[in-house]
Amino acid sequence: MLGNPDGLPERAGGRPQGKLIGGAQALYWTKPTAQDLNGFDPEDYASPEQQRTSVYYDLDAKDWFFDLWEENWPPLQLYIQLQTQWRVGMGGPYGLDYNVVFHELDRKGLEPEAYEEMLAAMRVVEEVALKAITKSN
Repeated sequence: MLGNPDGLPERAGGRPQGKLIGGAQALYWTKPTAQDLNGFDPEDYASPEQQRTSVYYDLDAKDWFFDLWEENWPPLQLYIQLQTQWRVGMGGPYGLDYNVVFHELDRKGLEPEAYEEMLAAMRVVEEVALKAITKSN
């Protein structure tokens, strides 16, 4: 994708969805164990780039933060509201129940373009969440 060196999916406006993906990943972030760090000092865990861009987790702190753009908050709020609505098969969860997603989007009374943008954002969040959920199993 031209102008998108990270190859992130683009949203309707053509900008990459890196902040939305990061926000969804932050929902499933857990403090790394000593084994995860593999001998690194916790200070080495966050790269200088992460420290400069606020995508930084203080490993000694109780809480963490992720600098999220305002436009990404509504899809994350909707996902948090629906995070128990997974379709599950013998291999575990495989996707959100879109009957519930569509119902909630309909209740919001969004204009068609906003509806499509929210649905596209939900698919991004769903993909990130599914990777995190299946990784931990």
